Amino acid sequence: MDSTSSLIFLALAASAVLFLAACGASDYEGRNGVPTKGLKVTLQEYSDNWPFDVKGGTLECAGAGVAVFHHGGDSYALNDSALENGYTLVEEVRKGGGKLEMKHYDLAKQSGAMSPNMTSYEIFVDSFGTTAVFYKEFPQLVDQLRGDLGAMTELALTLC
Repeated sequence: MDSTSSLIFLALAASAVLFLAACGASDYEGRNGVPTKGLKVTLQEYSDNWPFDVKGGTLECAGAGVAVFHHGGDSYALNDSALENGYTLVEEVRKGGGKLEMKHYDLAKQSGAMSPNMTSYEIFVDSFGTTAVFYKEFPQLVDQLRGDLGAMTELALTLC
């Protein structure tokens, strides 16, 4: 092989490597969380409906039906399809519940799902103790208190 053929071969090999690198499974892989596409979302935009502990990130549809939230170089599954594709549970950045407050009691009472034995806020706090217990008992109320994760998932899927 002469030097011209070697240079042509080397140029073709380098082009192939660059082409394959550009065709990765996700625009985020190996990019340290710096997206080139997706939808940036922030706490400021979504206020009370914001479901995350962090102040912002980027939503992505990372494949057919795969909804992902990116923040700080990490990627989080917003739905089962994303979990099946190896993304981290979103609970790591999901807004926590804080401590039990009167709003938790009022919402549970209004839902009609609370035991009639819970006749006061004090009994309620003694019975549930933490928001983690509250959310397990009243899963239908989670989005109302922790922000609507379903809305973020749907928004990510519009990018597919």
